[in-house]
Amino acid sequence: MKKVFLVFFFGIFAISGIAVMFFGFNQKNSDEEFIKNSKTAQATITDINTRTTGSGDDRRTEHDVFVSFYVDGKKYDGEINSYNSGMHVGNRIKIYYNPDDPDDFISESDANGNIVAILIGTIFALVGIIPIVVMIINSITKNKMIHDGESIQAQIDAVQMNTSIRVNGRCPWNIYCSYFDTMTGEKHLFKSKNFYGEFTGAFEQAGITTVNVYIKPGNYKKYYVDYQNAIDMLASSNRVFIPENYK
Repeated sequence: MKKVFLVFFFGIFAISGIAVMFFGFNQKNSDEEFIKNSKTAQATITDINTRTTGSGDDRRTEHDVFVSFYVDGKKYDGEINSYNSGMHVGNRIKIYYNPDDPDDFISESDANGNIVAILIGTIFALVGIIPIVVMIINSITKNKMIHDGESIQAQIDAVQMNTSIRVNGRCPWNIYCSYFDTMTGEKHLFKSKNFYGEFTGAFEQAGITTVNVYIKPGNYKKYYVDYQNAIDMLASSNRVFIPENYK
C-alpha cells in the first residue's frame, strides 16, 4: 500500500508539472505567433493595484499593472498580465500590439513569463517522474537479484529509523546487517532500502536476528536485503503486534 501511495503522491506532481509545461508551451507558441504579426510601442505604467488574497499560510500579495500607450496619436489603456518588483508607476515598458486592434496587446514581460511557467512545470514533472522511475528500476533490480542472485543469511546488527527522510510526516527504517564469509575470512556489511511502519524494538521482541540477503554471485557489493521477508516473519510472530500498514 505504501508504494501505491508514493506512486499516487509523486504522480500528482508529474501530472501537474506536465500540465503546466503544456500550458506554457502552448501559450509561448501563441504569443510568438502574435508577436510575429504585431507592432511594438513604448507603454507607460499608469497604476499598480496591490491586493492581498487568502489567509494564513495561503496569504499572498497580487498586483494588477495598468499601462497606456499611443498609436497614431490615439491613446490606449489596458492591463498587462505580469508584474515584477522593478515595476513602478511612470516606468516605460515594451508592448506588442495588434495593428488592426491596438486594444489587443501583450507586454514583453508577459511573453517572457511563459518561459517561467515551462521551467516550473519541468521542475514539478521531474520531482514526480524521477522517484517513480527510481522505484521501477529498484523493483526490476530487486526481482532480478532475487531470481538470479545467491541467497545468504546475514546477521541483523541494527534496525534504525532514517530521520534524514520524512514522507507524509513519517520517517522510513533501514536494516543494517552483516555476513562473515568463512571461505575468505571477510566480513561484509549491508543496508536495506527504506521501508515504513513502526518497528521500535519489534525485531528484538520477536527474536528475529537474521535476514535474507541476495548477492550477485561473487560480488558482495551488488546485493538486495530482503526486508519484506523479515517484516512478513515479524507480522506472523505471536510475540509482537505489527500494524496492517507495515508494507
